[in-house]
Amino acid sequence: MNKKYKFTVLSLLIIIAVGLSACGQAPAAPAATTAAAETAAPVTTTAATTDAAATTAAATTAAAATAAATTSTITTAAPTAAVTTMTTTTAPAAAEYSFPEGAKFTYFLPLSSQAAAIIASFNENEAYKYKEEITGVQIEFISPPSAQWSESFKLLIASSDLPDIIEEGSGSVSEYPGGADKAIADGVYVDLTGLIPQNAPYYNSLIENDPELRNEVTTDEGIIPAFFCVHSAKETAWSGLVLRYDWLNALSLDIPVTIADWENVLTLFKEEFDCEGPLQLGELGTLGDSIFAGSFDAANGFMQIDKKVYYGPVLEGYREYLILMNDWYQKGLIDPEFYTRDGQTRDAMATTGRSGAWVGDYNNRLNTYIRMVQNTGDDVYDLESAPYPIREIGTLCHVRQTNFKNKFSGAFITTSCKDVETAMRWLDWNYSEDGLYLFNYGIPDLTYEMIDGFPFYTDWYNNNPDGYSSGHMSWKYRTSYGPYLRLFTQQRVHASAQDPKIFTTYSVWEENGDCAYVLPLISYTADESSERARILTEINTYKDPMVVKFIIGEEPISNFDTFVSQLERLGLDRAVEITQDAVDRYYNR
Repeated sequence: MNKKYKFTVLSLLIIIAVGLSACGQAPAAPAATTAAAETAAPVTTTAATTDAAATTAAATTAAAATAAATTSTITTAAPTAAVTTMTTTTAPAAAEYSFPEGAKFTYFLPLSSQAAAIIASFNENEAYKYKEEITGVQIEFISPPSAQWSESFKLLIASSDLPDIIEEGSGSVSEYPGGADKAIADGVYVDLTGLIPQNAPYYNSLIENDPELRNEVTTDEGIIPAFFCVHSAKETAWSGLVLRYDWLNALSLDIPVTIADWENVLTLFKEEFDCEGPLQLGELGTLGDSIFAGSFDAANGFMQIDKKVYYGPVLEGYREYLILMNDWYQKGLIDPEFYTRDGQTRDAMATTGRSGAWVGDYNNRLNTYIRMVQNTGDDVYDLESAPYPIREIGTLCHVRQTNFKNKFSGAFITTSCKDVETAMRWLDWNYSEDGLYLFNYGIPDLTYEMIDGFPFYTDWYNNNPDGYSSGHMSWKYRTSYGPYLRLFTQQRVHASAQDPKIFTTYSVWEENGDCAYVLPLISYTADESSERARILTEINTYKDPMVVKFIIGEEPISNFDTFVSQLERLGLDRAVEITQDAVDRYYNR
């Protein structure tokens, strides 16, 4: 006998509207709801931890079982058009799924180091346990540590005993040699393209309603090979410049915007606070996401302008960037030993007054530093985000931190799967509203509760008795990444009622710029990837130390043309050609 589940609608219109406008004020949290860092050091698991986890797991399973037992239909629906905030059409009507009695699949899903601190495998993940109670579909997870991921994956695809589902692709659509197209041609993965409209209505609706997302989940051969982790909207920038806000206030200065503003601020940081390295540079003489280089319309690597590919370090704008950095280095506005610093040293400089500005993200190197210093009794230390710098008022920066709607972590169904359609329906459930709540917020009434129509993580989740951070808890009671409709961080952290400073960083890092010159989500053939990697190895071996030499003055800027010529001799034009071919294929998908 089959189990049938009919899904009905829960509206998320208000929730997502608030999430997407999180640059403003989030709803006031109840007194019991407190902030928690997304990432923190793991703690040692004790017997008490194990007992508490067992009690929690039992309560969670019981809650799910009660939900399944008290009604003959489990209610969930497709997220409304407002949820996705994409190019919209009407969301699909509530789907009726039928999962065969005793349906069971094997699922290869490696453990990240953070997940491994709290679970031994995803068989212990409470969100998946909860889903099993709802759908009746059993999943046997195979969860090697992420450190063994590459070797485990190679052995897996070389064997004839494939699991039904493989989740992979942390930095590209697929890690399979030659990509997803090659995996399908080799008979390893199933081509889902023609099966999605009938068996995955929720996932299909997201793809069909957004041409950009469709391009990002489609291979060069026009195939949709997997159920990917997709964002509900274009995620805003989550990293950028951070600087000492208490110093700015002491000097009665505004947040710097232009290059001239920054020179003035860094100069005063040095003069008034005896700051050793006012600006921290990375060890290669660059800042993440091409900050400052992007002010001159040049990236630290490949970029595109109107679909034409360029290599940023050979552009005239990069010469201007090097001239600026060299000038600031000579004036003592840049850490004099930037090329020797490691992360620990940079942390120490930022928290002890030896640096005044650096690149951080919404939590790391911003709120973490504030908490670290204030815990020592210093309640004056304060940091704030600054917009991506521009040359002058009226100009824009077209290179900045960029997020794609496809966040990878794709669930690929293998040719060993005996019931592909059921596996697809099971995965498609993740993109319904019940799936959205479960994998973004966790277990209802345990990890989150609805207050005045808004989801808030519970005090137990944010301040659990075992001392785990919310980052660790996310792998136990929901998932940080995976095949589901993921609300990007600024939407999700509102549920934690975290420091409003987190929300303002998003709007600040969005100012003065866009992603117009950033490469789209392209892919390479196996041969292209191999050839391009070989060329770039030689190019980077030469380029990286030369950039540092230009900045510290060991190499005169007058030799920039010679620098460009040498990069061309090392095969730069061919690397650009390969990248251009990939970009062309992307736009022709």
